[in-house]
Amino acid sequence: MIAIKFKAEPRRHQEDAVYLIILLFIAFLLGVYLIVTAVLVSQDGIYYIERAQKFSSDPSSVIISHPPGYPFIIFIAHKFVGLFDGNPSAQIWVYTAQSMTLLCRLLAIIPLYFIGKLFVGPRNSFWALLILILLPYPAEFGSDVLRDWPHLLFLAVGFLFLIWGIQQGKWWFLGITGLVAGLGFTIRPECAQLLVYSILWLCIKLLKPNCNMSRAKLLCALFILLIGLALPLAPYAQERGRIIPLKLRQLIDSPKEHTVSHFHAQSEQEVNIDSHNGIYRIISLFGDIIKAIGRIIGEISEN
Repeated sequence: MIAIKFKAEPRRHQEDAVYLIILLFIAFLLGVYLIVTAVLVSQDGIYYIERAQKFSSDPSSVIISHPPGYPFIIFIAHKFVGLFDGNPSAQIWVYTAQSMTLLCRLLAIIPLYFIGKLFVGPRNSFWALLILILLPYPAEFGSDVLRDWPHLLFLAVGFLFLIWGIQQGKWWFLGITGLVAGLGFTIRPECAQLLVYSILWLCIKLLKPNCNMSRAKLLCALFILLIGLALPLAPYAQERGRIIPLKLRQLIDSPKEHTVSHFHAQSEQEVNIDSHNGIYRIISLFGDIIKAIGRIIGEISEN
């Protein structure tokens, strides 16, 4: 029985290696092709490159104005390229940024594959990721100067360590989840969802422990999760002077009374229109709904 298990393990590792090599090779070829054939980068990409260029002269303003994780990745990569090219041009900045996005995409495929393997098996995970690689929008995002794939890399790595920690009873894995969540937060604040998943699971298990961790280990896991999160997040929050993203703060602080009164005024106006105009309004609204459904179907098909 032990011999059969011993033989099965290398076979599984070989299968995973083959699937990952195929996925990474296809993603690499497609990514390089899109980089070489790209005429322009996105408007957001220009902004990220400008942020990266300011890191050497005014890093504080970069950190305060926008999550600095992705521009910092570009900055470090450009420093490395500068070792071989003493006077890099603007085009080198663009290619460096695109290459780092592609690298993050390639690295993100690895944890995504293992997450899929845990839920649906290696074969289905392979086909799902192959579809993801070939879809137009994810492919374009992976070769442009955008932070979607860098964020997804940290999100997937943190989520994978969370699952492994739960599955194998290794409480210290949640410390890695916290550390990755904190680093990912500097790229996109949405990476904080890893903290939400972890705390929810820990609270449930503390109330009703039926897993392979005792209450003492669960408390240790919670403690090391918060420590791991605080290591990158505490200096970042101290420099910025806040943790909550600016857009979320603006949404929280927006006057609700104005929103309610505006909605109420619109409702009264619609009630008072005559029936003739009301029919045309309903027809127009119905047409807009049909167009919206068509656009949703198109966007889902591409993305």
